[in-house]
Amino acid sequence: MSHRILSAQIMVFLLLGTILTGCAPISNDEASSGAQPQRLIPKSEELSKTGNNPYVVDGILYTPLVELDNFSQKGRASWYGKKFHGKKTSSGEIYNMYEFSAAHKTLPIPSYVEVTNLANNKSLIVRVNDRGPFIGTRILDLSYAAAKELGFVSQGTTQIKLELISKILRRSEESLSRGQVYLQTGVYSQQQNALQAKLRLESEGYSVKVDNSDDSLYKVKVGPFTTAVIAFNEKPGLERILHQPVMLVTEQ
Repeated sequence: MSHRILSAQIMVFLLLGTILTGCAPISNDEASSGAQPQRLIPKSEELSKTGNNPYVVDGILYTPLVELDNFSQKGRASWYGKKFHGKKTSSGEIYNMYEFSAAHKTLPIPSYVEVTNLANNKSLIVRVNDRGPFIGTRILDLSYAAAKELGFVSQGTTQIKLELISKILRRSEESLSRGQVYLQTGVYSQQQNALQAKLRLESEGYSVKVDNSDDSLYKVKVGPFTTAVIAFNEKPGLERILHQPVMLVTEQ
């Protein structure tokens, strides 16, 4: 076989590989837009003019929740990517698979939720700006970037817990002037263990207190923060240090 024929065959194989790669699903290691998505800071937003009216899909009527005090849900989440990238969402915004966004059947558009992947306890704040998913009993459709951050792109779906945080922010703002917004990092039955956790966090530069107000447990809290938004922005860094979820709490 001549070198010319061999080179031509190699070129054909390379071309076929390129075509097949373009049709393949996004892998967990595939490069994204080249820029790391910015973590979201929840903020107050007006309801979108579109996406918040009752609607019907496959004969089922869905009525979006535009007023609610709190909301949490557990179930299966999936993600969507290339097929919808650059297309309009239910809010009228353009879907960007490299941003931290999500679709939910009934939560207000827009709203912010904290999503926890129950398979690995990774958490992330995403902004709901679309409707869906409408496959089986799935409760949330995450953007590619969000699914990658939560570590389930290759699996396709995962079990999650979601919590609406928009209302938490409004409640927290009522106590901001009293400086009572904290990130609770742990609860201990032994005071010594709580004090050791406190010393570790203080060595990282955090202001920490041990709360024993219920006389039976010792709660380690970082703060206070001047705003709940600042606390939520600080949360991911604290979780990276501790390798575990922390939660926002307020004191009356």
